[in-house]
Amino acid sequence: MRVFTTCTRDCPGACGLTIRVEGGVVRSIGGNRGHPHSRGFLCRKTARYHMKRLYSDKRVLKPLIRDGNQWRTVSWDEALQTVSDMMNRCVDEYGAESIVYYQGFGARTALRLLNRRFFNSLGATTLEGTLCGGTAIEAHKMDFGKRISHEPHDHLNSRNIFIWGRNPAVTDLNLWRIIRRAQRNGKTIVTVDPLRTETAARADVHCQIKPGTDMYLAIALSKIIVEEGIHDQGFMDDHSENSDAYLNVLDAFSLPELSGITGIPERMMYELAFTYSDGPSSIIIGWGLQRYFNSHITCRFIDALAAISGNIGIRGGALAADLMNTAVSMNRSALKSEEKYPCRFLEGTLRIWIHRRQNASS
Repeated sequence: MRVFTTCTRDCPGACGLTIRVEGGVVRSIGGNRGHPHSRGFLCRKTARYHMKRLYSDKRVLKPLIRDGNQWRTVSWDEALQTVSDMMNRCVDEYGAESIVYYQGFGARTALRLLNRRFFNSLGATTLEGTLCGGTAIEAHKMDFGKRISHEPHDHLNSRNIFIWGRNPAVTDLNLWRIIRRAQRNGKTIVTVDPLRTETAARADVHCQIKPGTDMYLAIALSKIIVEEGIHDQGFMDDHSENSDAYLNVLDAFSLPELSGITGIPERMMYELAFTYSDGPSSIIIGWGLQRYFNSHITCRFIDALAAISGNIGIRGGALAADLMNTAVSMNRSALKSEEKYPCRFLEGTLRIWIHRRQNASS
């Protein structure tokens, strides 16, 4: 029997799978050639998953409790009772907020979201965001409200594709195949990365920036676009807020200063600015630039760069920070508890709110 499904491991590929099952046992895992995105591709890790993980004798299939220096197997009833007793004791002695819930991404499934609902109902402390792409996600929410990335194949409608702090030639081969197809069709591929990655080596332009200075590059490109008069003033007037304060921030920096900070020559800054503004242009934000102090501000400056250049709400434009969420649509607010400590903005923090055009394609 063949079963068609999708890989739910922590990877942006989300490859379609064809699984052969005989007698209730998985015999083989292959790529689904009919899948519109992965088109039959499958990494070696997933192809061997049933042999290396699913039927491995090292899998932990029953609850274990530490007994001195050893682990002993217990029943599910005993394990659940032990955990619930410990949680009740914490709630009684210290309050529900003394329990902190954090979950990683061992599997990208909808069912795992129910865990958050349980801990919120308990009144425990839950965390917002992730250790991977949470910074850009929250920045996009602040700027765009509802955050929905373009469908990956929309990059084929881009004239220019900026890959900012990401290495899809190694980490996302399905996306990389789309990018390479766009490149063969004459699209310009620009990589912004401190390292000469495999993606950078195959790009048309490699902007080898100093680590942690991405915000200043976004400011530089925006400054040039505005000063050269090639920005989308109509979009700024109709679909943004706080633009005057944002422009004041751009005026506070000189190009020589920004060049010294980023290590990028002014000549290249002009080339990048004119290339990006000659859209439609898309930006793919990676996880690398989200690992620095104030990286949420960096992502918001990149959002603003897309806005002033007219690359929001058009085919082949916009930004993509987490392609794993393009097909997910659910009421996540129902999983949350009442916000007891709302986020506050520091005085003087850049705030530019960008609203979608009513007639724009998403």
